[in-house]
Amino acid sequence: QALRPFDLSPDLNLSIFGGIRWASLSQQSLSRSETVTAALTSFEQTVTAADMDATGIRLGGTAYWECFGGVSLFGSVAGSVLVQNSNRTLARSSTASLTNSVDSDSSTDGLPILETAAGVSWVGGRFNIKAGYELATWFNVTEVGFVPATGLQNQTRNLTFDGVFLRLEVLL
Repeated sequence: QALRPFDLSPDLNLSIFGGIRWASLSQQSLSRSETVTAALTSFEQTVTAADMDATGIRLGGTAYWECFGGVSLFGSVAGSVLVQNSNRTLARSSTASLTNSVDSDSSTDGLPILETAAGVSWVGGRFNIKAGYELATWFNVTEVGFVPATGLQNQTRNLTFDGVFLRLEVLL
């Protein structure tokens, strides 16, 4: 990603950044059921899978407030707009009816992402060490959807990731 710093005052800096983002997610689900009657025992197995690859742009900014000796407090916000190509597969087999079926489909959708972070940073020479808390939400991520009566469904969900981080950046 490319970065452009701006010095707003001796203690306050702003960095604007942008670049390319690529993402890949895979999901798989397996369910098995057993039906026991006096006459026979039958098994049914359902396997669902979804694979998503996405590519797009990422833009954002980080503000640094220098406290003392290279130590700063920072806050960051970024957004991405990606195009996701998804493939979904549903495979069913049953010993009771002796049938196997496979259903699949694919789609292309938008995938917006919003991220925010806050923490402490230390810059020494060409290195920047950051520690803080980060929150990211991926909107409209394709997932496996299966409804027994109708089969494969095109469904989306939001994924939210959050947690503490420790990051080392090398400044070129």
